Amino acid sequence: MNYRKTSIICGGVFDVAAKVDKVQQLEQIAGQPDFWDDPEKAQAVMRDLTRLKDQVTVWEILSKRLNDALELAQLGDDDLYGEMEREVEVLTNQVANLEFRALFSGEYDDENAILAIHAGAGGTEAQDWAQMLQRMFIRWAESHNFTVTILDESSGDEAGIKSCLMSIEGDYVYGRLQ
Repeated sequence: MNYRKTSIICGGVFDVAAKVDKVQQLEQIAGQPDFWDDPEKAQAVMRDLTRLKDQVTVWEILSKRLNDALELAQLGDDDLYGEMEREVEVLTNQVANLEFRALFSGEYDDENAILAIHAGAGGTEAQDWAQMLQRMFIRWAESHNFTVTILDESSGDEAGIKSCLMSIEGDYVYGRLQ
């Protein structure tokens, strides 16, 4: 695999320079004397600022590790081959994770979600199916280390559930559920 080519492509996908510019803009906004006059807007700006700073930091660390790995590779020392192989594998996994997160660029993709399941018409079978869906979403959320809270649940007449309202909290929950 051509890692230089991949990193160039990824640089365009992640658009780190634009994120750095946005961080500077948000820091200027946060530095204004009247910034906290609208607490709701200020909190949204601070949330965006924190998220962007985290993304830039991750990219900078990854870039430094990649450059260090390239320098080691240029030494041509056979004793370092195993270490280089492990480092390339780690870096490849991290880039894949960042590429995956880059897919979630929608306005609400990085937010939590509230999920409603309704059996509708169909009697016991529909209620049983609604409960299967509920269990499926709960297991999916738990497998991603998300937090699930059942906000409301109405049991079925014989089996299953008539309806369920649940909150799922974690990174990019809404984007993943779309």
